[in-house]
Amino acid sequence: MRQLQGWATAAMAVLASGCWKTEFAELPADSVAFAPAGVEVPPGWVISSIDVPLLCPDGEFSRYYAVYPEGQLEPMPAAVVYTSGAFDYVYAADPQDPLGGAHYAEPARLSRDWSVTQVYTTLGMYPVTVAGESHEGTLIASLAASGVAVLLPANCWGDLWHNAQGSAENQFTEPNGDYFFRNGRLAAEWGYRFLVDPTFAGSQLVRLPMTVDATRVYAIGLGEGGRAVGELLSLDYDANGAPDYRPAAVMLDSMVEDLGPWYADTARYATIVSGLDRIFPLGEEQAQAGTLSTAPELPARLLYVFDPTEPGIPPGAHGRMLDRIAATGGVAWPFVAGRYPVTNAGDPAVANAAVA
Repeated sequence: MRQLQGWATAAMAVLASGCWKTEFAELPADSVAFAPAGVEVPPGWVISSIDVPLLCPDGEFSRYYAVYPEGQLEPMPAAVVYTSGAFDYVYAADPQDPLGGAHYAEPARLSRDWSVTQVYTTLGMYPVTVAGESHEGTLIASLAASGVAVLLPANCWGDLWHNAQGSAENQFTEPNGDYFFRNGRLAAEWGYRFLVDPTFAGSQLVRLPMTVDATRVYAIGLGEGGRAVGELLSLDYDANGAPDYRPAAVMLDSMVEDLGPWYADTARYATIVSGLDRIFPLGEEQAQAGTLSTAPELPARLLYVFDPTEPGIPPGAHGRMLDRIAATGGVAWPFVAGRYPVTNAGDPAVANAAVA
């Protein structure tokens, strides 16, 4: 069995006709063949949308997307993949029109439409809209080639996958309020739980188009999506000191694990910290909880891919996680070739090695 089990060996080895992709076309709403441009994909794999009862800031229901072999009846392994780019806020939000002002991000990332385009970007079937990112669909294609179904929750809340109405709320009102609720952490939790708990999925009127082997469910975070994995592994509703969710393996590609360097230089990173204050109203201490490096337990199979020379990332942003890996295990893979090496078709062997 290959799925996500040989990361350490593969990492060392690597170190020693599709659709789209020229115009911003309208995205399909229901089902379409999985066909990233220039990337080999097994025949018969399709993408289906799933409406989820979590409201986006624009009033639309969120959507998740499943990638799977059509007609598959036997239980199969699956990975929840959390997308990048989930950070945005309105500088001076108007209570009467919370999304109407100038946004931190361009294009704005607080609508269902943008979150859906980001899913298709991750699949290699839509142009990149976030500066500095590179997504060609190679990761999802490698998972498909390994027989692993994929579920991608779309994040329309721009909250680094942290907020949950009623338990981890964003700053709603003055001062510096959003005037809408963010629910990225709920989206992250539900994405994993749908794969391991069909009864819970049914309670939310969700029926997955594939049958999942709940003993072989993996969690993957890309960029900001890595923080979703940290949030997931930190959930402990019964307060017994053990995580409520235990993925068989996790992989992180180009995430920023430690937000401390931003808080340490608020003059230089003022606009970023202003957005963090919306997501984490209690400040840095709240921001530093619920992360990978502070999770009570980490899976034995863990791969942390990062570029230690990445521009725009302050020194030290990976330090806590590297220390945690050194202490408790896992593979740290420094890859000095820009962001998102496992999703970049410039070298699909990297994605194949990560998934091997």
